[in-house]
Amino acid sequence: MFSIIKFEWRRMISSRSFWIALLISCGMAAIASIEQYNIYCDGMDHISLFYRWLPSGALSFGANYFYIIIPAICSLGFSHSICNDRKTGYWCQICSRTSKKQYFAAKYIVTFVSGGIIFATTLIFHFMLLSCFMKVCLPNPASLSTMMSPFHFAPKLFFTHSILWALLWCCVAFIWGGIMSCMGSAIGMFTEKGAVAVIMPFLIFICQSIAATYLQYKTMLSVNSHPIALGW
Repeated sequence: MFSIIKFEWRRMISSRSFWIALLISCGMAAIASIEQYNIYCDGMDHISLFYRWLPSGALSFGANYFYIIIPAICSLGFSHSICNDRKTGYWCQICSRTSKKQYFAAKYIVTFVSGGIIFATTLIFHFMLLSCFMKVCLPNPASLSTMMSPFHFAPKLFFTHSILWALLWCCVAFIWGGIMSCMGSAIGMFTEKGAVAVIMPFLIFICQSIAATYLQYKTMLSVNSHPIALGW
């Protein structure tokens, strides 16, 4: 199976769609950084970098649209390849030489890694851009400039060991990116249209966000007066 993984990895690296997806994702991060830089130059935002990093809930045009389209971007990386394999007959050819189990395992492993690379690399790129003009220091718990709440990811770690928190968030982003990409591959097993495999994860997350917003509005879920976010 290792040889199949190696071959699929080369296909992924040489795929134009993977680099296009990475370019679009990093472009969204760059837009968010430019917005933060403009605010910084106006003397309105001289605070810790961690307050404005994408995982911290940075409020900007680039950040908002990044999280909306990231499922489609991760799927664009390599999810559609299984559709191409069905259309060209490569699926049948490779399965006649090895087991379907090994083929699909290798396909999903590489697809997972492709989505993880896109998501995690974008966050690292955004962190590097922000560090060019913002301070990399511990956030102040008394500050009201952060979206961090008790139900965010590791809130105590955010204020005490911010670098470790950032590394853990990159790992989480890698997993989420892989899941999004694998969702596209799972859908691609039932269609030969690569566009469907790319768009469906985006639509699934949009529907989940709409349903979560509706439930929050109707039920007003909270713990100790802290609202619980159900959406992506």
